Amino acid sequence: TVQFYDYKLGTDFSLVLQYLQNNYRTVTLASLADLFHYSEPHLCTLIKQNTGFTFTTLIKHLRLTEATAYLLNSNLKVNEIAELVGYNSADHFSRGFRGEYKMSPAEYRKKHSANVESFVPFAES
Repeated sequence: TVQFYDYKLGTDFSLVLQYLQNNYRTVTLASLADLFHYSEPHLCTLIKQNTGFTFTTLIKHLRLTEATAYLLNSNLKVNEIAELVGYNSADHFSRGFRGEYKMSPAEYRKKHSANVESFVPFAES
């Protein structure tokens, strides 16, 4: 939440951002606006002012950030990761991922897991 919040505005917007960070998989703009008693246009303005991102971009960023963690730290299949982070379709997830990272999720996993050293518990130094 802290990474997106602009404290200079002086509004207590952190509850909205915390809610987004914890519910990005399923939240919609309409449900968020209803929960916090804002109109959708006003909520969009507040999100943009406080984070610098649109609602859609912020949700996409949260989902893809979580997806990269799953890709690097699990053996889950791409379609399972897509579902876990809130995408209804593995194809939609893959298109969004490729747009952001300029490679497929499988390519990302392969490229970045090669850079992570394996932990060997009692290796001799």
